[in-house]
Amino acid sequence: GILEGASTGTGRGKEVLCAARCADLLMIILDIKKYKSKNIIEKELYKSGIFVNKIQKKILIKKTLRGGINIKSICRQKLDKNTIAEIFRMHKIANAEIILFDETDIDDLNNAILKNRIYVPCIFVYNKIDTLNKIKLEKIKKEILNQDEKDNQNYIFISAQNQNLNDLKKLIFSKLNLIAIYTKKHNKDANLENPLILKKGATIYDACKKIHNDFLDNISFAKIWGSSKFDGQRVGLNYKLQNNDIVELCFKI
Repeated sequence: GILEGASTGTGRGKEVLCAARCADLLMIILDIKKYKSKNIIEKELYKSGIFVNKIQKKILIKKTLRGGINIKSICRQKLDKNTIAEIFRMHKIANAEIILFDETDIDDLNNAILKNRIYVPCIFVYNKIDTLNKIKLEKIKKEILNQDEKDNQNYIFISAQNQNLNDLKKLIFSKLNLIAIYTKKHNKDANLENPLILKKGATIYDACKKIHNDFLDNISFAKIWGSSKFDGQRVGLNYKLQNNDIVELCFKI
């Protein structure tokens, strides 16, 4: 687990945090009776350059030989230009063209300069809720959810007694940005028991490649049921698939 001081090596914390940096999704499981330990874990992750449930801001930095710090912003910023320029000078960048595409804070600027911070989605799973009475549980839930109302979709409360376990599976699937599609043969029903799992934004090309590389050499077109304009619509390899689409691959004779 991640203990206080993990970022400096306590309890072999550096090894755990190193593994966390490589993860597609972090799932922090906490005993509901020790729910306040979430703050310690977040602090240690932050110290290790791991930002959970935060969107990386788009910041373009082009170093120049002269001209000082020139800042352009696509949207309104809370930080003034003098503060932004001072942050760059603190990192020994005296000349640069900077374009801010999103509203940024000091952390965002430091991350863009250092390029050693990572952004990882995270689910905080509060376990053993069956060990508390209803009144105590609701009180703790309210305290947790009131800490950060914008982050409520990243929390879930479970127990081994099958409380909210299916909801946890759905949340994991969603946070990993996955979609499930189903394949069918010509004039036959779709196989709804064994979905093909792909990343959100995947195309017919990606589906073919995942099934078998040879499919790409022989496919002619595909038919789609679900996200298409009409059932059985013919589409090409660049068609973007949606969750629960049904796909029929049609090959050259």
